[in-house]
Amino acid sequence: MFRDIHRHRILTQEHQRLTTDLGFNIPPELGKIGLDAEYGELMETVSDNFKQIESDMPIQAQYVVPRSFNRRWYMSLNLREVYHIAELRSLKQGHPDYRKLAQQMKMQIGEVHPLLVEHMQVDMKNYGLGKLDSEKRIERQLTKLEQKVRN
Repeated sequence: MFRDIHRHRILTQEHQRLTTDLGFNIPPELGKIGLDAEYGELMETVSDNFKQIESDMPIQAQYVVPRSFNRRWYMSLNLREVYHIAELRSLKQGHPDYRKLAQQMKMQIGEVHPLLVEHMQVDMKNYGLGKLDSEKRIERQLTKLEQKVRN
């Protein structure tokens, strides 16, 4: 989520360096195929390796931290950018993590200033991996094209 959100231009942000101290997230899809325990063990090994490297080289140690590890960061943005991020990142194709962030942005601003988000068009549904459907559709179309080319 951080990588997608931090690319937005009209916001000021600050983040802590990467560590393994804040734990990690296991994608629910790994649990569905029985790889969550193995993934957890791998992340614990990464954390142990990170801590060994960090003691001598704290800046360089960040390179071994996978994106599944949590990271503290904050951002400050104007209302125009709130609309842009929340509407764009809440779309069905968006990653579930930043879709949730976009939904929370609208809800929290709405609690304090409901008129500011009255016209914000944020999709409040939960789609899971919404982009997966579009990827499958593209794959089917490519398969059809390949069959036509062969025939």
